[in-house]
Amino acid sequence: MSPADGWELLWKSISIQDEKEVQNLRDIGIKIIQKCGGLPLAIKVIARVLASKDKTENEWKRILANNVWSMAKLPKEIRGALYLSYDDLPHHLKQCFLYCIVFPEDWTIHRDYLIRMWVSEGFVEVHKDQLLEDTAEDYYYELISRNLLQPVNTSFDKSQCKMHDLLRQLACYISREECYIGDPTSMVDNNMCKLRRILVITEKDMVVIPSMGKEEIKLRTFRTQQNPVGIENTIFMRFMYLRVLDLSDLLVEKIPDCIGHLIHLRLLDLDRTCISCLPESIGALKNLQMLHLHRCKSLHSLPTAITQLYNLRRLDIVETPINQVPKGIGRLKFLNDLEGFPVSGGSDNAKMQDGWNLEELADLSKLRRLIMINLERGTPHSGVDPFLLTEKKYLKVLNLWCTEQTDEAYSEENASNVENIFEMLTPPHNLRDLVIGYFFGCRFPTWLGTTHLPSVKSVILANCKSCVHLPPIGQLPNLNYLKIIGASAITKIGPEFVGCREGNLISTEAVAFPKLEMLIIKDMPNWEEWSFVEQQEEEEEEEAAAAAKEGGEDGTVASKQKGKVALSPRSSWLMPCLRRLDLWDCPKLRALPPQLGQTNLKELLIRYTSCLKTVEDLPFLSGLLLVERCEGLERISNLPQVRELFLNCCPNLRHVEELGGLEQLWLDEGMHEISQQWVPGLQEQHCKLHGDEHELVLQEIITEEAILILGVKEDLRELQEKMEQIRCFISDVERRGMEDSSIHNWISRLKDAMYDADDIIDLASFEGSKLLNGHSCSPRKTIACSGLSLLSCFSNIRVHHEIGNKIRSLNRKLEEIAKDKIFVTLENTQSSHKDSTSELRKSSQIAESILVGKEILHASRKLVSQVLTHKEKKTYKLAIIGIGGIGKTTLAQKVFNDEKLKQSFDEHAWICVSQDYSPASVLGQLLRTIDAQCKQEESVGELQSKLGSAIKDKSYFLVLDDVWQSDVWTNLLRTPLYAATSGIVLITTRQDTVAREIGVEEPHHIDQMSPAVGWELLWKSINIEDEKEVQNLRDIGIEIVQKCGGLPLAIKVIARVLASKDKTENEWKKILANYVIARVLASKDKTENEWKKILANYVWSMDKLPKEIREVHKDQLLEDTAEEYYYELISRNLLQPVDTSFDQSKCKMHDLLRQLACHLSREECYIGDPTSLVDNNMCKLRRILAITEKDMVVIPSMGKEEIKLRTFRTQPNPLGIEKTFFMRFTSIKRRMLYWRSNINGG
Repeated sequence: MSPADGWELLWKSISIQDEKEVQNLRDIGIKIIQKCGGLPLAIKVIARVLASKDKTENEWKRILANNVWSMAKLPKEIRGALYLSYDDLPHHLKQCFLYCIVFPEDWTIHRDYLIRMWVSEGFVEVHKDQLLEDTAEDYYYELISRNLLQPVNTSFDKSQCKMHDLLRQLACYISREECYIGDPTSMVDNNMCKLRRILVITEKDMVVIPSMGKEEIKLRTFRTQQNPVGIENTIFMRFMYLRVLDLSDLLVEKIPDCIGHLIHLRLLDLDRTCISCLPESIGALKNLQMLHLHRCKSLHSLPTAITQLYNLRRLDIVETPINQVPKGIGRLKFLNDLEGFPVSGGSDNAKMQDGWNLEELADLSKLRRLIMINLERGTPHSGVDPFLLTEKKYLKVLNLWCTEQTDEAYSEENASNVENIFEMLTPPHNLRDLVIGYFFGCRFPTWLGTTHLPSVKSVILANCKSCVHLPPIGQLPNLNYLKIIGASAITKIGPEFVGCREGNLISTEAVAFPKLEMLIIKDMPNWEEWSFVEQQEEEEEEEAAAAAKEGGEDGTVASKQKGKVALSPRSSWLMPCLRRLDLWDCPKLRALPPQLGQTNLKELLIRYTSCLKTVEDLPFLSGLLLVERCEGLERISNLPQVRELFLNCCPNLRHVEELGGLEQLWLDEGMHEISQQWVPGLQEQHCKLHGDEHELVLQEIITEEAILILGVKEDLRELQEKMEQIRCFISDVERRGMEDSSIHNWISRLKDAMYDADDIIDLASFEGSKLLNGHSCSPRKTIACSGLSLLSCFSNIRVHHEIGNKIRSLNRKLEEIAKDKIFVTLENTQSSHKDSTSELRKSSQIAESILVGKEILHASRKLVSQVLTHKEKKTYKLAIIGIGGIGKTTLAQKVFNDEKLKQSFDEHAWICVSQDYSPASVLGQLLRTIDAQCKQEESVGELQSKLGSAIKDKSYFLVLDDVWQSDVWTNLLRTPLYAATSGIVLITTRQDTVAREIGVEEPHHIDQMSPAVGWELLWKSINIEDEKEVQNLRDIGIEIVQKCGGLPLAIKVIARVLASKDKTENEWKKILANYVIARVLASKDKTENEWKKILANYVWSMDKLPKEIREVHKDQLLEDTAEEYYYELISRNLLQPVDTSFDQSKCKMHDLLRQLACHLSREECYIGDPTSLVDNNMCKLRRILAITEKDMVVIPSMGKEEIKLRTFRTQPNPLGIEKTFFMRFTSIKRRMLYWRSNINGG
């Protein structure tokens, strides 16, 4: 930063209001800025130091004179302001700040978890009448206010934060002797005595603790980066001084009895482990304060010894299927955080019971957080204290959950019972966060929405399906966040919602929702009407608004004026602080309330609200309007300040106008056609590139005329016809070559002759075009030598002779091949096949995979749910695992394209990795996907650095498709992607080991398709529309599906074979009887190679394509013919269209099909480093794809034999190539220049 900008940041960060003070302190302030090196982070942290001092020049000079600025021993990056900000902290905050490095770099740290660790380590001072957790929370917000922790924007209460990498570097340096981060096997033995904290980061499957020698190790905190790895049981015996033991997410199945020896242990975190029981020896942990058992899916009971943990402050059993708990939870007097209080309905006096009685809450006076479940099982009898929760002065967070309702409806008696229970649980005045879930009473408790809850900031009402009215919570003075989800009985939200059941709120001085910033209403299937005022006053407001609209036509200034005039006389009475409104899945809602136009909304998001007709008259909506899947929406207008508009699947949206401030317009699925009606009015243009058709036609004419000038037209035509016959013959017999090596060798000779013929035709085109240079007459009227110079005519004769010799030589070669006895044998057994009747796809269609069966829908929903659940994590990894062709990519595409995910991440990227991936190519592709610039010549390290910068402070969803080696993540992408705020990585792979090495948390294995689902995929792929045909062919179809082994890819390609046949049982039986298929399918266990044979058989079924697509079409460009070839391959599932291209103009090749093609072309095509080419195979080589990690493509010595290479490509990498290349492959030079003329031949 410049000194002037830095000074402005400094005095604003200190909140200096007096302009005179700003001027008086400017000079000394500039000096401090210069000391900070213009670094904004340093300026902000030193600002918080200065904020705690007197605002005088002398006081600031003392800061400037501090010798910390010149401490040479400190690393340069953390000297000066950063260290000074740490040095200025009181002791208790210093150790809290340093402790934050037990979280991985760029980790999203949750406030509540961090303060529990501080309490467990003993960092928190004891204050009278204040819980340690509340004091620790003050510490947390103090570090945030000092800019030493940075809040994450997604948390409205700053309950999530991160640590800047420079500040983390500072903390790591200061704690370098006490804290170790990395693989424990790399620890140096002589430093172990000072070690107090370990954060394990390892790529191994097991956390191994090395031998420590005889010296006693006084480790206090042990954590691992959350990866599914195992851990040695010896940890419970080797670190006897542990206070914090975090084993969350590890592959721990059993806790040994010796855990009782860890007498210093304060926090034991077993969240999401596989444990099925806890040993009774846990009762010996008399100092244990925190026990985390969240989502332990195999744990069904708690040991009786739990009630002996008299210092326990927190117990979390949420989402753990506990059905047996010990009686006596009330003995734990210090318990202040009880997450998962299962309510018991019985009066069982046994030691173990199915839950705790409500009366047991009475003795827990220090409760700060309480999550109660199974509340419908409670019994509201006279013995229960009516002030059970009211007197709990520390209670800040309260969750009240009933059990999720099944299909069977609750009785009126049950509904009345649960209403009475909730009424009895009146919270204290100091409550901050309230959640009510699965409440099935008809009326919310009366204490909700009264002035009884003055401190509440967050309210969530989830799946309260029986309440016909929302509670009147508009008068909660500090409500900041409100979420209503699944209230299916609500049909109308009216004035009662804002807290005016009688009379009119507008006529009073009250303000509705005075501090509400975020309102989310979701999954309201029967909600139709929404208004904040009575109908009469709404009509009066509409009349006032209509009158105000007279005059003013401009979409910016006039609309703003109209909005201001149309406001109520007391325009600030409703939601004056509202910033974001989410409406999701409210299919019957007909209109937005007009009063919404009086709010200062920044973001409005509307999804799946199909009856909504208009979104208009929101003059102060100033940020984003997102509308998705609103099929009934017809108009968007008078939103003069909206900057971003995102529209998806609104097919009837015919009017979009008066958006004068619009900066960005995003159109998604189904919007391109309808948007043409109004996009021009918004001055948004769609740019499309078209080739110059006239130029292409002219080039084709020149190529034809070049052959005419040479005078070899008839010879070449005969040669072309002969090659076409050979091509068809090869297609018939090629499958036999797979079984017989002598046939394979004969076919190889024939292919060589074909390539020679193609080169002759190419030479004719090349030489003829040279003769045309300078020829002025019309190509269509040109006759040989007419209008050419004498020299040109002599050249013509020479070339004619050369080409004639080549044709005669080729004919002799063909005669020798035809004399071979193999040809005679093959000719006699050649089978005839009818022409394929599949229709070529010439139209532009949206590519969608045929998805059948509930399995893929369930699997995709599960994966989407996992992604959304873990989207805030630093890095969360999932995997789809299965054999080739099983449908991994299809399922990944279904997840990747899910609408719910599109708005949940800043960046979406799909990278196809493949077996022989190039690191630079993967990085470059990823950078381009997220719209980051990169250059071909940049190294892998430079690209990684660019990726880190591009993804910094963003969230991402990344699919790595077809992963064969784990190092694409561990060595290539993991480090740069750590710069992101959060990220989800979904990989598809064939190998479990790859997923484990990458550290996948949630592997999803794809099973083979069931016969019924496979049959559905088969008949849908064939497009059988007659239900009777589906039934008639079902038995033989299921037999074919079973032969395919449940592989979707095999089913789909076999479907295209069947599509070209008659739809009769006999015809389909012939397919089953095919000797290639029958031999392979007879085996129960099929390898990938065997499946390749099945696929190969399908490829050979293309033996006789329709004659019309084998020829050069009259009045049709070769490019158009080639485009038909392209769509034919797509229709046969041999190429797979990419969903992002609406006209299927982009495609991929399935890895199994690519393996097949590589196998069939193994003699003609080489993929890899050219230096590894074997000399004796060079004569047959026709194509090279160079893949190398070297800086230069080097072509090895080829000997004296002529190399007739036709195609040379490199994987896009910034590398050089030898100049000799242009002299060594003369055949390729012509083909590169004149490929258009022989697209049919090559």
